[in-house]
Amino acid sequence: MEATTHFSARDLAYTAVFAALLAICSWISIPTAVPFTMQTFGVFLTMGLLGGKRGTAAVVVFLLMAALGIPVLAGFTGGVFSSAPPADTSWASCSPPFSCGAWSVFSERA
Repeated sequence: MEATTHFSARDLAYTAVFAALLAICSWISIPTAVPFTMQTFGVFLTMGLLGGKRGTAAVVVFLLMAALGIPVLAGFTGGVFSSAPPADTSWASCSPPFSCGAWSVFSERA
């Protein structure tokens, strides 16, 4: 029996809301000796609450918005070339939690 792979309207709404949450979290900066954003927290929260498939979809939508130039990264930047210093942490902070979520998508049982 084959598992269905389509998203319902509810799944799409969750994906959009959490992609927006990731953008908001990336704008929140905590001033310490080495400033950091809440973007990593947002990715982990997204993966934890939505699960692997919907969470991965939300992060992919967020990364596509950033790649298209929408200012969703730290410092209100966006675009493919926004990973130049000092904004390189915006792309890098998505990588470890996103990898964990993407791995969970392919390891989930129906």
